[in-house]
Amino acid sequence: KANIAILILLFFVSVHTVVGANFDQCLQNIHQGNFGEVGGCDNHGQPVPIANATAITYELCVRACGSGPEPFQWSVFSQEFSSWLLPWLALVSQLPFGSEDKLDNLISMLLTVGSPTLAAYSLALTVLNGRWIARRFSSYTFPNTQKAVRILSSLQQSPLHVTDVNSLLASLIVLRENDEWWSELVIWLNYTHTWSISAVSSIAWVIIAYLFTVIDSFTGDITISVNGNGESVGSLWIWLLPIVIGWLQISPKCDSARLFQAMGRANNLA
Repeated sequence: KANIAILILLFFVSVHTVVGANFDQCLQNIHQGNFGEVGGCDNHGQPVPIANATAITYELCVRACGSGPEPFQWSVFSQEFSSWLLPWLALVSQLPFGSEDKLDNLISMLLTVGSPTLAAYSLALTVLNGRWIARRFSSYTFPNTQKAVRILSSLQQSPLHVTDVNSLLASLIVLRENDEWWSELVIWLNYTHTWSISAVSSIAWVIIAYLFTVIDSFTGDITISVNGNGESVGSLWIWLLPIVIGWLQISPKCDSARLFQAMGRANNLA
């Protein structure tokens, strides 16, 4: 309880507005020459008159604005967070999470958000494995071959163990007595986590929000205010868009409850 109280206290202290630099007013004072005519530069770092400067030296910045951060403003933070970050966080819900343990689903979400490379690697590995499975079965012409390829490809995100001991897998594919088993399993696995109304709405939401940030960057006057309009947040999270679209297109079967139900119904016919 003491640790929780300390965390709550630190939170309120951190969000409280403290005295710091006002960069808008600071830049205005510099352009007016209140800190002298020395220290102005162009985009290449060459000295120019302060009235024509597009950049300033570090020494002038510290002398005019100080070395501290700009004060935290909750109103600005909440507006930026709700406008530019929440759409991307809502898009994370479209990723396939089907573990029995809710904590495992949360860990998967955090790993995806925290490591874009890991998310992209998992997606690419799923696509390559699907092509490998199709290539391994391409030389067989048994009636259940295509169903086996479809089922094995769609179950890559599930804890599946395929064994060829005593030719169990081969008998499932070759023997016509098991045709009904494959047909039943395909039917019960024929659910998709793909392009729903909510998924399309979430993707459209983040695309429109990012387009607004791009439009703001071209229509606004950056010399008036140094506060960002969400360009950095939108550019930082844009990697999530192809990841979500890729998973929706693949539509893996990873809902544990449905998988147990489908396997149970199919095993009754084997």
